[in-house]
Amino acid sequence: MLRRLLRDFADASSIGRGDAVPAWQPTRINVRYYTALRLAELVLRATSADHDVGAVAVSAFLLDMAQLFEDFVTVALCEVIEGQHGGRVVGQSRHYLDEAGRAVLKPDIVWRVGGEVAGVVDAK
Repeated sequence: MLRRLLRDFADASSIGRGDAVPAWQPTRINVRYYTALRLAELVLRATSADHDVGAVAVSAFLLDMAQLFEDFVTVALCEVIEGQHGGRVVGQSRHYLDEAGRAVLKPDIVWRVGGEVAGVVDAK
């Protein structure tokens, strides 16, 4: 199935960050893809559906999946570690790898037991 998709999209090209979004026109040929093309256009322009009254009805929202995953890992691990092993878990705390404070480390969780760091987790 993946080989077929690679073949189907052989003529497609990538769009780099900041590149202009290609223009397209609705036609009888692409009428079935109109909704997907419009949504892709919104995503590529880094915009979203607006709440203003208009002619187009939209039911959608965009999520930052990387942030959602980090938040999930932080909450889930905090509950398990504190519930089963005690101590205190702090999410997304800042630490520095150098004395000048330029190299920032922001792990998903830091687990402390008795004031000492017992574990550090970063899901990336």
